[in-house]
Amino acid sequence: ILQVGVCAMDPNTGRIKAWVGGIDFNFFKLDHVRQSTKRQVGSTIKPLLYNVALDNGETPCSTIDYTKPSIPGFEKWDPKGTKYFIDGSQVSLKDGLQVSDNRVAAQIIKKYGANALIEKAEQLGIDAAFENVPAICLGTTDISVIEMTGAYSAYMNAGIYSKPFYIERIEDKNGNVIYQNRPQSKEVITQEIAKTMNLMMQQVSKDRGTASRLRSQYGFKNEIACKTGTTQSNSDGWFIGSTPSLLTTIWVGADEPSITF
Repeated sequence: ILQVGVCAMDPNTGRIKAWVGGIDFNFFKLDHVRQSTKRQVGSTIKPLLYNVALDNGETPCSTIDYTKPSIPGFEKWDPKGTKYFIDGSQVSLKDGLQVSDNRVAAQIIKKYGANALIEKAEQLGIDAAFENVPAICLGTTDISVIEMTGAYSAYMNAGIYSKPFYIERIEDKNGNVIYQNRPQSKEVITQEIAKTMNLMMQQVSKDRGTASRLRSQYGFKNEIACKTGTTQSNSDGWFIGSTPSLLTTIWVGADEPSITF
């Protein structure tokens, strides 16, 4: 039985519009959105990695050598690439993200290190047990749906991180406000980098991008910035997508990661 976790929010304010913790609360009590429920995020971690590259002066047109990363201490690690690029060629960052190529991600983390990705995740509100190993660039870390939603808000909101919230205020029986939420937001990346990342993620829903079926199969014509993600043996399937006014994270998988698609 496949489960689902869905969190949709306004990226400009952090106000949650929809929260689906599972398929049937009568029989399945585990809430797959809340922060304490974490699963491997797969390639949805890659925009954070590409953000690191942009922070260090790279551009969407910057290229990397499409070769085995050969990272000291991890010489045998060589993630499988996609069918789109030839060994030894030069691949731009925008093309690597569009098709979610693992070898491009491996070259980026070789260049900037695992610590840079971990620090970026923390900057974007993620509290997770990252291992300091190159493979985290492929999404081996367990992170919750609600944390990933908050992290992506910066790319949809001009660099401003909006912390997700679902209680706006609480009133007593007489209408007196006894609790008023104070939305939490802060600038975590520059507006320029946020806009660039947004444009790069819009390419994921076009042409050969991993989410191009949004257009070819489902007929969406508006601009959608997004990223897909799958984990080892297809235990988890992720999609994070946003229009200017709605950011949605979807996770699908079984309660037990040993059960795969």
